[in-house]
Amino acid sequence: KEEFRRRREGVWFMNHGKPVFLTGNHYFALQWCKMLDTGGYMDFRHAQLSMFYHLEACIIDERCLGQLFVKSRRTGFTYIVLSIMLNSSTASRNNNFGITSKSDADAKKAFLKYRYMLLNLPFFFRPLIKGKLDSPKEFEFAAPLNNSKESKKSKKLNADDFLNNLVDFQPTKDDSYDGQAMFMYLGDEAGKWKKPNDYINHFGQISPTMLEGGIVVGKAFIGSTVGAMSKGGEQFKGMYKSSDIKKRNTVTEMTSSGLYHYFLPAQDNMTAFTDKYGVCHKTK
Repeated sequence: KEEFRRRREGVWFMNHGKPVFLTGNHYFALQWCKMLDTGGYMDFRHAQLSMFYHLEACIIDERCLGQLFVKSRRTGFTYIVLSIMLNSSTASRNNNFGITSKSDADAKKAFLKYRYMLLNLPFFFRPLIKGKLDSPKEFEFAAPLNNSKESKKSKKLNADDFLNNLVDFQPTKDDSYDGQAMFMYLGDEAGKWKKPNDYINHFGQISPTMLEGGIVVGKAFIGSTVGAMSKGGEQFKGMYKSSDIKKRNTVTEMTSSGLYHYFLPAQDNMTAFTDKYGVCHKTK
């Protein structure tokens, strides 16, 4: 019960003599989310602390559809968003969680990272899963398949007893997730979609599924290093400009894209210059 409270409310801890607050999602990521690339857990970094703060602001702001993140390589953005999706998908009900990337293969790699984190959760966090635990395509947190006569006769199992969430990935196509009500969506490497696919067209089709009667009901987390302007970079640049919180619609109070942009300079998150307290030293 205490761990459920921490992953929901967050924790304070003393770091080099200073109190630091971790959001529930950040605590969950550091404490429970194993990374497929290393087999270990994330280290605490102040650069990622700021990322989690901005993501939390986007999640709780009712005027916001999510975050547009411009990054250098190895920021941890993909793992951070996947950990947030894992925290939410194992503690909410009747929701869809989706992933796309710059290619079908990259979307699958992101899903496998989610799968690795899920399967390494302790038993008290992991919900019942319908289908195979090693599924390479999707997870459905629903009643496990049981075709026995006893099961069919029994009326004890009720669909409402399960989370009924779906987590999957879809191809790099404009109409992926079109028409599905998305609760959380990861648009990984969105700045590198190549023609004939166009990320602005894609987001234009899925963003309405995160709105219901003008009320925000879903969140998108879109992040990327910027590709060549002719290979997706131009579209990503346009989305960045339309995600400025200083330029809101006076009626809806939303940005043009509905997103809030966030930029992390490369020099703020360099492993070689980050000490054990998570501080990245720009000068030494």
